[in-house]
Amino acid sequence: MRKILFSPIWSVLVLLLLTWVYSINPALLDSLRLRYFDQLIVNQEPVENNIYTVNIDEASLEEKGQWPWPRGDYSELIIDLYDRGAGLVVFNVLMAETDRAGEDEDLALTMQQVPVILNMLGAEENKNEAINPGATIVNSDFMYLIPSREGVIANVPDIEFSSVGSGIVDTFPEADGVTRRMPMVIESQGTLYPSVTMEVLRVIAGDPSFQIKLNEFGVDKLRIPQFGIIQTDGLGRVWIDWSQKNKSYSTTNLPDDFDGGIVFVGPTAAGVSQPVATAAGSIYPHEIHATILGTVFNESNIERPAWAFDAEMLGFLLVGLFVIVLARWTYVGIIVFVVAVGGSIFYSIYSFNNYNYLIDGATSSAFLILVGLTRYMVKFVDEFLQKQAIKKQFGGYASPTVVKLLQENPALIKDGVKKEVSIVFSDLRGFTPLGESFGDDVKGLTKIMNGYMDSITQPILDADGMVIKYIGEMGSTARHSYDVLGDSVSSAARIESKCKEYGCLLLVR
Repeated sequence: MRKILFSPIWSVLVLLLLTWVYSINPALLDSLRLRYFDQLIVNQEPVENNIYTVNIDEASLEEKGQWPWPRGDYSELIIDLYDRGAGLVVFNVLMAETDRAGEDEDLALTMQQVPVILNMLGAEENKNEAINPGATIVNSDFMYLIPSREGVIANVPDIEFSSVGSGIVDTFPEADGVTRRMPMVIESQGTLYPSVTMEVLRVIAGDPSFQIKLNEFGVDKLRIPQFGIIQTDGLGRVWIDWSQKNKSYSTTNLPDDFDGGIVFVGPTAAGVSQPVATAAGSIYPHEIHATILGTVFNESNIERPAWAFDAEMLGFLLVGLFVIVLARWTYVGIIVFVVAVGGSIFYSIYSFNNYNYLIDGATSSAFLILVGLTRYMVKFVDEFLQKQAIKKQFGGYASPTVVKLLQENPALIKDGVKKEVSIVFSDLRGFTPLGESFGDDVKGLTKIMNGYMDSITQPILDADGMVIKYIGEMGSTARHSYDVLGDSVSSAARIESKCKEYGCLLLVR
């Protein structure tokens, strides 16, 4: 039973259980993995881009008045941005209703003179007709694999069709409500709509449309001909690289020169627009799309390889077995265990820094720690109980040094060890008269004998010796003689006579 209770099989069972948990990938585990990826992505050196965000903030409302502004004010803002050197304005304000101030025409005329990209929003049903650059689709039977919306809310027609393009701004949070990836295309009622980022790239490249190739796994390739292939996952999403930075200004404090940069305009005033939860904190939608543009434009290409999940699970299983086997040799096993845990983290960081691969080192390390702790806890408890048993068994007649030696190497109990030793015999002369002198005072005799035993035992223990046993009234020689003779003599005189007869050693007491 003891062998089963303290067998390494428990560590193997824990390893197999954790491998199974890894394989089913529960939501909690996936969330922890994504948070680890957040740390890899966020903690990079910032990259400055020629991209700007212009915020309609509280100071803007104090200057211009309540929200929404008359669309003539939007027109004035757009003209001012181009006068200050903007290369392209992305206006992230949805205008799905006619302007109550009747200034839609003013804004439309402005947008016919200077290029402006607008935004659309996914919804349960269509509202207004959306401008769409169209797409070349290969294997359209697999369009159902792309993120979709039932309908699309576009801007009022005069404004929508005066723009150079319009893109979807919907965010698609992960299971924990955090936005980390953004789809580049959205499907709605059999039509593909580009994201704002795709529209910016298309307009800059001067392409009339984009191209997408699908397969049974989703998006295979997505590209704008003049720009090139955009690296996405099967759902057409890109990982947002939060190291891509942009310069931010209020409409009340604009720079003199945007130096031909892309300018994203959006509201940030309290109660006007809600920020989105991201790995980098709460960020407003137009700021997110500015970061995505930097991500795609600079080809960050952060990727979670298709082989990563299976490789992580198999690696954990093999390394876990290795750790369990090597735990037999305590110090070697601990070194390998520490290296395995640290190596998982190091490899994931190395893969990200050098290849932009997102490899989950956190889950593997945490699971390895659980396997290692199980193995070593069982091993240490087993060894502790063995040491306690040795202490109980030998502590009464062996010195602490000898007990410690046996505890450190229990195999010596069975295998033994060859050493030169000194043997000491001790006898108490006159024990019989001494015992008789106490009569019925057994307690007094016991006290005397305990003192005697302590006196002769302590020097032996101090010299790392062992007391094999304490003999009763007769010495070992006399007792041996008694056993050999097979006599029932009980007096010293009878033993003396027998010993003289047979030539044995006389024991005087």
